[in-house]
Amino acid sequence: MFRKAFTLIELLVVIAIIAILAAILFPVFAQAKEAAKKTQSLSNVKQQGLALQMYGSDSDDGYPTWSEYWAISTNNGATGPLAGVPAGSDTIDRYWDAKLNVYVKSGNPEKGKYSGLWRSPAAQEADTKRSYGIGYYFTYDRDSTSPWSYRWLNAGKIVSPATLVFNGESGYSGMMSRQVNYDAYVDKYITPAPFRREAPDRFSNGACYSYADGHAKFVLRAKYWAWPTPKQTNYSAYNAQNYCISALHFAPGAGERTTLANLAISGGYSCVLDQ
Repeated sequence: MFRKAFTLIELLVVIAIIAILAAILFPVFAQAKEAAKKTQSLSNVKQQGLALQMYGSDSDDGYPTWSEYWAISTNNGATGPLAGVPAGSDTIDRYWDAKLNVYVKSGNPEKGKYSGLWRSPAAQEADTKRSYGIGYYFTYDRDSTSPWSYRWLNAGKIVSPATLVFNGESGYSGMMSRQVNYDAYVDKYITPAPFRREAPDRFSNGACYSYADGHAKFVLRAKYWAWPTPKQTNYSAYNAQNYCISALHFAPGAGERTTLANLAISGGYSCVLDQ
């Protein structure tokens, strides 16, 4: 019995319908994939933040510095837990992530293997490179009365643990920079290169962070990093706002928070520290 075949018009209509459905669904799939990665990254930084709490409990409320080598070699080691110990070598087992890994046992940051929860699922580089970094002010003291150097932060110095960023999405250095350095902006728009310091827009204009009290959350880039319009270089116009952001969310102690807030105010930006 003869069966009627599809006409060319009918085939074209079917193809058009499939194309329309694909155009609708593919972005949805992409968004779902990114959402899954963001959820995984949030879990990663949450576990890193909890590891920080356990480290502090075992260390008289003291927290690891970015690098023991740099803390000692910049003379801040004289007042740290390794006072009197020679600086030694700048080896990766002396960095903050290697110190915390004993509490999570994921990957092997002690030997330069940043896999498991030490790798952001959206990182573009191999797991031999870091993709999470400690906060600059968490590890570097910017109080105007201090030596302005790397330090071992103590929980007793933290004014607001719930708002103090401990770590978050970053590049291979394992430490986020100051907001007024614009490192991620330059890496992305001015001299495109792999992120070296922070990566504040790794997920749809935002990134995942953990805090000194152990919680974690996703934050839009604009809240924590005030940038110029892409590809412009008028950084100074945003300095005052960024000093205030640093004071509110990244600086631990009262003195350094006040120092940064005053820089914001002197630049014409209203900065209230009890936010």
